[in-house]
Amino acid sequence: MQNNKLVLLGIIFLGFLFTSCKRNWVCECQTTSTVVPVDIINTHKEEAKIACDKYNFGIYAQSGGCKLK
Repeated sequence: MQNNKLVLLGIIFLGFLFTSCKRNWVCECQTTSTVVPVDIINTHKEEAKIACDKYNFGIYAQSGGCKLK
């Protein structure tokens, strides 16, 4: 019973680590002829998605927009 609790706590801890880590992301923005990569540095995934969505204007919005990779 004690081992099951330790395993469960370990899984919860690892899940927390993977969801809360900051890392570098790439936002790929499509133009009519090329893909323009935009680096988003040291952020959580949710913050990176918001930052990437801010590039969806002008030529990028007309050509397919920007997507977080």
